[in-house]
Amino acid sequence: MPGKACSWRLISSDTRDTKVDIMTAINDFSENQIKSIVDIVDAPSSAGEFPGFNPDPTLPSSPLVQLGDREHLVVHSVWGLRTTILLISIKDGSVKNLTPLEDNLPYSWMPFEVVLGEFDDQGNVSWRVLQESLSLLPQSVQDGLRALKVGIITIPDRHPTESILVQQSKLEEGHIPPHILIPHGGPHATSVVRFDVTVAGFALEGYNVSVPNYTGSLGFGETHVRALIGNCSTLDVGDCIASVRHMVKLGVAEEAPSKLFMVGGSHGGFLTGHLIGQYPDTFTAASLCNPVMSCGEVSTSDIRDWFWAEFGRDYPIQSSEVGSDGCSIPVVKSVGVMTPELYGVLFKASPIAYVEKVKAAVLLCIGGSDKCVAPTQGIDYYHALKAARAKGKNGLKSDNDDGVEMLWFQEDEAFTTVAPGDFFIHRLAIWILKIH
Repeated sequence: MPGKACSWRLISSDTRDTKVDIMTAINDFSENQIKSIVDIVDAPSSAGEFPGFNPDPTLPSSPLVQLGDREHLVVHSVWGLRTTILLISIKDGSVKNLTPLEDNLPYSWMPFEVVLGEFDDQGNVSWRVLQESLSLLPQSVQDGLRALKVGIITIPDRHPTESILVQQSKLEEGHIPPHILIPHGGPHATSVVRFDVTVAGFALEGYNVSVPNYTGSLGFGETHVRALIGNCSTLDVGDCIASVRHMVKLGVAEEAPSKLFMVGGSHGGFLTGHLIGQYPDTFTAASLCNPVMSCGEVSTSDIRDWFWAEFGRDYPIQSSEVGSDGCSIPVVKSVGVMTPELYGVLFKASPIAYVEKVKAAVLLCIGGSDKCVAPTQGIDYYHALKAARAKGKNGLKSDNDDGVEMLWFQEDEAFTTVAPGDFFIHRLAIWILKIH
C-alpha cells in the first residue's frame, strides 16, 4: 500500500557454496533498504565466540517470537561441534545462545529428549523435560550408554580441525580396541556431539569411534569453510589422515591388521575412497554409501554446480544478487560444459584414480534413487575394484573371496531412510565383525 512500510526476512546463501547470513529487507516504496541482521563471521576470535549462522537444513515453521516489544528469531545453528539454539534479535542482530555448554542444564544430548523452553520478557529461558527416552531402553543398553565417554580431540597443525572420539570408559589395560573413522558428508556440514545410533552401536560393541570435522566443516567460521574450495581431495583428505595418525599417537587407535576401519557416505564416501586408495596399508576394511567416486561424471546429478565449485571452477548460476532490480543479467564466466581438460583435472582428484591400489575389504551400499550422487558412481567403482582384484592386484583371502561386496536399495541414500538404514547398519556391523 502506498505510504506503508513493509518488512520481510530471508536467509541469504551464496550460490557458490554454503555461505549463509540472515537479512531483513524494508521497503517503504520510496527507498529500498537492505539491512543485514547477522553478518558473516570469517573467523571467531576465540573458541567460545559466535562462529556465524549455520542453520539446521529444516527451519522451524514458526521461528519468530515476540518478547516484550521486540521480535526475535529462534533457530538451531551449528556452533563448533555442537548444535545450539539461538535467540536472534530482529532489531539489533544480537545473538544469545540459549543452550550454552553447561553441566547443570536439565537435559541430555544422548539419547534424544523432548524439551520445552519457556521465555520471560527479558529473553531468559527455562527448560523443562517433557519426554526422556533413556529409561525406555532395556537396562543393559542404559548401562552401556552410561559407560560411554565422549571427548573432543584437537588435531595438531590442522587448525581448527577437531574429532569427536566415542569409546567405552573402562578399557582393559594395555588393550587398544579396533578403531572406526566416520567422516561426514557435505562437505560443508558438521558432525556434532549428539546421539548417533551407528556410533553408539559400534562403541557398545567395543570399538573406538572417531568422527573428524575436516576443513570445510561448518561452525568454525567462514574462512574455514572457504579454505576447502579449490582444495577438495587434498585438504580434507589430509585432515582425515592426520586425525587417524593423531589417534594412533594418543593410543586410542593402532595401525595394524584388523585395527583400522572406515565408514563414509556421499562426500564421506569420497574421503573413504581416497584414504583406502592413497594409504592402502593403513585400513583393513571400509564401507562406502552412495560415494562420490568420479567427479567428472555428473550427467545425472542435480547438484552439478557442486562438482565445479568444490574444485575451484565457476559454474553458470543464473541468479541475481540480493537487492538487485531483477532486470540485470548476471555475469557468467563458464558455460558449465565438462571439457576434456576439466575432466582430466577432476579424475585426478577422484578416488577412482586410486582404485588399483586399494587393499582393504570394501562394502558398497548403494541407494538407487539418489539424485545428488549418481548410483552408477558406486556401481562403477565396485566393478573396477572387482576387476582389479581379478587381475591379481591386491587380492584378499582366497580366489573365492576378493573382499568386495555391494548392497543395493531402490530408495535414496541407503543409510538415510528407516528400513534400508536399519538393515545397512545391521549388515555393516556383521561385516566388520566378520573381517575383524
